[in-house]
Amino acid sequence: MRIARTGRMTAGTSTGHLIHFCIFLDGKAHVHQHDRVADLAAGSAVISETRSPWELVAPATTRTLTLHISREMLPLHGTAVTEACARPWTRRLSRAASVRLSRPAVGCR
Repeated sequence: MRIARTGRMTAGTSTGHLIHFCIFLDGKAHVHQHDRVADLAAGSAVISETRSPWELVAPATTRTLTLHISREMLPLHGTAVTEACARPWTRRLSRAASVRLSRPAVGCR
């Protein structure tokens, strides 16, 4: 399976403010963005931004859970989001992030 968002697609849409936080539940995959490649397996996660081209390559049997998050809702600013893209989140990093993610956002229940 190959899913891609091309440069042409990013230029003509209004979804450039979204971030994908993709958690891999089963299988393996590769995510390409910003001249980086993240090799991912079950239990890992990756961030990609919709305003830049990206590609996901995985076997058809891969299962994921993807959250679409508005860039403005993240505690990261400026280039921090871009720098986090296509870098695998391991269990160690996920534990650190879970502290932030376990607290409900303002207006959420």
